[in-house]
Amino acid sequence: MVHGIAATCRADQVDDKTENITRNESAAKKAGDRDDNKCVATGCNKIQIRHFAAVFGISRKSAIRWVLHYMKVFIGPQAFRDLEVKLIGSGTIIDTPSNMVTLTHELHKYMDDAIFGLEPVSYISRLKPELNVLSGESNAQGINTGPATGDSRTQGHAELQTGAVNLVASVESPIQESERLMESDLKRKAEAEAEGNRIRAREEEKKAEEMRQHGLEIRCHWLPRTNLRGPLDKAEDFGADPREMMEEWSAENYEFRSESERPLKFGKIITIWADKKADLPDVGIMKFISHALCFHRLSGGVDPRIYRPWTHYDKDDPGHIYDPRREAERRILKILAEDDKADITRRSFS
Repeated sequence: MVHGIAATCRADQVDDKTENITRNESAAKKAGDRDDNKCVATGCNKIQIRHFAAVFGISRKSAIRWVLHYMKVFIGPQAFRDLEVKLIGSGTIIDTPSNMVTLTHELHKYMDDAIFGLEPVSYISRLKPELNVLSGESNAQGINTGPATGDSRTQGHAELQTGAVNLVASVESPIQESERLMESDLKRKAEAEAEGNRIRAREEEKKAEEMRQHGLEIRCHWLPRTNLRGPLDKAEDFGADPREMMEEWSAENYEFRSESERPLKFGKIITIWADKKADLPDVGIMKFISHALCFHRLSGGVDPRIYRPWTHYDKDDPGHIYDPRREAERRILKILAEDDKADITRRSFS
């Protein structure tokens, strides 16, 4: 999706802007704090904040709309509508923690190159770590918070009313009036008990929510490409299955090792935790990006350096105004120059 957007960011799109985007630094800090200021996949503390959906999409909504339109057949109409709201609507969440994750520089670049992907798996929850020691005490206190019929103040007030009414009834009222007042008193007491139950239930629910953390389990993927040249190739065999045309994976080129010296393996499950579920990465956006990266690799994995836009880690001039055509020409010339240099080096050693 990132690469598709880059390919469609043309300067002649009249409703798109070309000025620089001011990033939401407070949102980036919040995402970093959520992830303990470490790479979620490796635990390394040399990090960058990665946007799942490219941040420049804030000013290039027509580009995102174009990509969503062509991906609609893969993601379905409901996901399409949800992503329109999240990525194109007035309340876009592109530059919020819901669209951010903390990665190392290398994994950030690998995701830009469609080599590395993150797939959301499921939501989980747990007791907050700092409350684990106190969980037994908290449970005991919960048992002794009061009678099951309501809180002490509400029930005591109801009983006080009952005594007063009964006293008046016994002195001043006939038997029929006394029975009526007793029935009315029982009704008020039942209502007070019900209200007390509702108050206690809300308090317990709020307390339980404050004691728990929400987590999102995520699967890491290294994405091998196929030997197709691109998604528009004319297939010699229409029965060909891209999944059976995978190129051999070269782990030494792309696999990143964490500070523990353990390799980050394909299929590794990691978990991102937050006090509020809304602060976790958005599952809809993550699924869309994950599917787009897989589609890109299955269709041949064309070198994205040719058409991906500049990013903050590979530009010397932070005030640079992005020109898609000029940037594409610059990148192509640079790649061709690198290839020519490599050919000269090989010939000199042959």
